[in-house]
Amino acid sequence: MKTKLLFLFISLNCLINNLQSQDILVYNNGDEVQSKVIEVTDDNIKYKKWGNLDGPSYTAIKKDVLMIKYQNGSKDVFNNQPAQTNSNTVVTQKKSEPGKICFYSSDKRIDQIDIYVYYYDEAGVKKSRVGQLDFYFKGRPDCGQDGTYTLNLPPGDYDYYAVEDVVYEMKGAFSVIENQCSFVDVICR
Repeated sequence: MKTKLLFLFISLNCLINNLQSQDILVYNNGDEVQSKVIEVTDDNIKYKKWGNLDGPSYTAIKKDVLMIKYQNGSKDVFNNQPAQTNSNTVVTQKKSEPGKICFYSSDKRIDQIDIYVYYYDEAGVKKSRVGQLDFYFKGRPDCGQDGTYTLNLPPGDYDYYAVEDVVYEMKGAFSVIENQCSFVDVICR
């Protein structure tokens, strides 16, 4: 009886640990590390790798990290651009290059999916862009391939809404990273 209870306790503990989500460090180059963030200082981010929470602690240099996506859904985005050093000397800030988001569908039952991407312009006015998908892919397509809906957008976080036949819908968010293409597989069923 004690063995069964011990086995049940261990199994339940493993299940609870697997249900917990992790923090994600997103580096400027697009690499992502699943982790548990321990501490964020002015210059560094201390974390443990998600697959080995009892293992060693690691330190990331904060200027190399674009953002931290926390397990609760919040984000810390770091402005790693040089700033004004004093009133007489100004360091020129490099304008960020756009990235791409590529919407596609792997659902072979696709008829036509309308996609709405929401963003804010420089004046803070909410805008949307609309595109359509009417072709499915057996695997992930190339960025910008015919049959996808691909946009060039400034780096940042965006929301989207997809609807097919006014019955099936999908909502979500995505991040655009400078000079990189991200993908969203749209399945509205």
